[in-house]
Amino acid sequence: MEAPACECLESLEWTLARKWARVSHAEPHPDRTRKPRTSDAGAIEAACLRVIEKNAKQAEQLRGGKTALMGFFVGQVMKEMQGAGNPQMVNDVLKRLFGLG
Repeated sequence: MEAPACECLESLEWTLARKWARVSHAEPHPDRTRKPRTSDAGAIEAACLRVIEKNAKQAEQLRGGKTALMGFFVGQVMKEMQGAGNPQMVNDVLKRLFGLG
C-alpha cells in the first residue's frame, strides 16, 4: 500500500513544481501592475481644473448641493491622470476648489 501513495506524492510534487516554475517566471499582466501614484499638488490641481472645465454642468450641480457628484469628479480626475493621482489628494483639491472643505 505504501508504493501507490509514494507514487501519488511524487506525481503531485512534480506537478506542483512545474506549476510553480511557470508562475514564478511569468511576467505580471500589464493591467495588474500598479502605476506609481503622484502627490504633486500642482499636477493634481491642473487635472482637477481641466475636469471641472470639461464638466461645467455637473460642476454647477455640485456647487448647487448635489454632493453625490464628488465621486464622479474624483473618478474623472483619476481618469485624466491615467490612475496616477493620489485619490485622497484629488478629493482634498476638489473640495477646496468647490468650497466644500
